[in-house]
Amino acid sequence: MPKGRNNTLRKDLVLSHHDLVFLSNLITTLSRHPYRDFFVNHFKHFFEQIIGKEKVDDYIKYNKNKRTNQSFDVVANDIVKFAIKYYPDVSANIITTFYKSKNWFVMNEELNYINGSLLLDPEYMDELSSKSQPIQSFIGHNLYKRSCIHIFTAPPAGGKTLFLLQEAVFQALKNKNTVFYFTIGDMDESSISKRIQKIFEYYRQFGDYQESDLDLIRFYIRPAGSIGAIDIAGEIKSFEEKGNNLDMVFIDYDDNLSDFMGNDSMYISASQPYEILDEYKRGKAIVFASQSKINALKNVKEFSSQGVLSSSSRKEQIADEVYAIIYNPDIGITNVKELVVLKDRHGMHSDKTDKVVTRLLIENGVITVYHHDMQSNNGKSKNKKFVKS
Repeated sequence: MPKGRNNTLRKDLVLSHHDLVFLSNLITTLSRHPYRDFFVNHFKHFFEQIIGKEKVDDYIKYNKNKRTNQSFDVVANDIVKFAIKYYPDVSANIITTFYKSKNWFVMNEELNYINGSLLLDPEYMDELSSKSQPIQSFIGHNLYKRSCIHIFTAPPAGGKTLFLLQEAVFQALKNKNTVFYFTIGDMDESSISKRIQKIFEYYRQFGDYQESDLDLIRFYIRPAGSIGAIDIAGEIKSFEEKGNNLDMVFIDYDDNLSDFMGNDSMYISASQPYEILDEYKRGKAIVFASQSKINALKNVKEFSSQGVLSSSSRKEQIADEVYAIIYNPDIGITNVKELVVLKDRHGMHSDKTDKVVTRLLIENGVITVYHHDMQSNNGKSKNKKFVKS
């Protein structure tokens, strides 16, 4: 085993996908404040021997102006696992060196601040306002707010993917918003194509839309576990650094990101995509699909976001808006769902006397607004086919 600062790649290691995810997450953390300087001076050469100097330098360059959201205890736990697995001969020295520096990390924490007078500057306030404007959904309500994280949850096969796909198409066609759509694991390119075609043909009934209008959407279709939040953040950063404006990012769905495999703690790993992308939400709406816990959505009138989402309650805490798509047996129609708001941090739905935002009819591969009080003679619903803003 190499023990010195030899930067030659180790030939004795065969890295699995799990190894690569773990190393990626750990290097990302150590490349950020307050660990960056310590990492460069003491640990960088260990990682260079495993994945190469060029890759390590890329991580440092990409993360140099960022701050980690991981606590010292979480990082220390990962350092212990790293040292024992990859450098058992010198693991005691690596672990001891890290723990001895704990006080240095704490003392070098910096708090972000702004001068008080800036909050009175009209231009600054206008900029803040423009970065947090609401975005109207295809259902005719403002479901999204820029610079915020949103979650749509439902049981398996509950309509999350169809809702997000239709939203992405609507945003491009009607609102002329630029969209990133990451579909991870559950559907292939053919499945996405068939659904998008039905949605597009539906909206063509109501406007002179061209196929080229959908170029405002970038679809990223990836196998489960093949990308993580860092990859999505990198794509956002690269796109915006070229002077492009990005309005919305859809991620379908969170548990299929590789971050979920990178830590033994479900609480930490499941919330990691939210922790990371929370830093990239400025000026855009970031929208996740997430599974709900079994039997968590039974009582529409009483439940809140707390404890509804699977995997981790931490992501509920980070999110600004949480919505659920549920079946209400009181309506009694299997393809009619209710969209309810579970968390409303910014009071977007303060006018609601209950949690129901609207009712949705899922029919022929599209979603329309269902008006339960409008019945034709044969008992079929007369639903509103297109909501104009």
